[in-house]
Amino acid sequence: MNAPFPFIVGCGRSGSTLLRVMLDAHPEMAVPPESYFLEQLLRRKDGFVRGGSFRADEFLQELERDPRFQVWTAHGREIAASLAQAPPTELAGAIRQVYAVAASQSGASRYADKTPGYALCVDALAATLPEAVFVHLIRDPRDVAASYRNASWGPRTLVAAGKMWADRVGAAQAAGQRLGPERYLEVRYEDLVRDPSGSLAAVCSFIDLPFDPAMLSYEDSAAARETSQRDGGAHVGLLRRPTVGVRNWRDEMSAADAARVGAVTDRLAVSMGYERSPRLEGGNRLHYGVERILSVPDDISLGFRRTRFANRLRARWRRLRGRATREQIVASGA
Repeated sequence: MNAPFPFIVGCGRSGSTLLRVMLDAHPEMAVPPESYFLEQLLRRKDGFVRGGSFRADEFLQELERDPRFQVWTAHGREIAASLAQAPPTELAGAIRQVYAVAASQSGASRYADKTPGYALCVDALAATLPEAVFVHLIRDPRDVAASYRNASWGPRTLVAAGKMWADRVGAAQAAGQRLGPERYLEVRYEDLVRDPSGSLAAVCSFIDLPFDPAMLSYEDSAAARETSQRDGGAHVGLLRRPTVGVRNWRDEMSAADAARVGAVTDRLAVSMGYERSPRLEGGNRLHYGVERILSVPDDISLGFRRTRFANRLRARWRRLRGRATREQIVASGA
């Protein structure tokens, strides 16, 4: 039986990198950089099989072409040698060998993956890898949106950031309900920074890994790892101990901005125990309803009729917005 293969998923800017470096500091665990290439490999799952046999050479070629894999320390030569020595008979076996090579280069016996976007493909990963388990890290959506506003990538507006949070958190939770508590665990970012020992103990128990205090002293390894990776500057907070309230939307957002995010996240966030966002006054809800529609990226295919309608709505709204006065937004209960 294979040991549990943990996947850390969720919406970006929710603390998944913090959890990653904590687990990676465990002497038995290696957590490589974000992969994302697994999603593409899963799409091509049937294409790697020819004449009833798994084509490891085509798998390796596909893997080496992916720019995300190119930043890994587990280079193709070592993986090619592993695949040649023990040819896999299916995609799951090939994936295990990729991560096992990465773990061995770090002197670890276990491996995990931290790719937040896999929140949208939990079912596919679970079906391909029977030993896959999922740690879903969740953070207040307004803090997530505020963090994206300071990042050089990701959603361009607060509404788009809120929609991403709702889509990914909702998708992962739905998949988690199907998988059950043996394969799905939710961890709140707020709990992780307030009580790192308790949160890590729960995660370790879930993934069948003995707790090690080294996970609480992750700063040195985090500095070496994250500053060498793409967008490493966005994770400078890892160089200090977990801090409660390091980002607080109540201080960083106006009531208007919080209402924008809440318009697309409150239904899910409030059901999870998060505080309700400031509310919009009566008719002004229409304004942000239209803004929500306009936040859909232009490159997303909505079908011809819906795309044509959206384009007409965009043009009309831009003309109206040019002469509209700024609406009033008040905090809930104010």
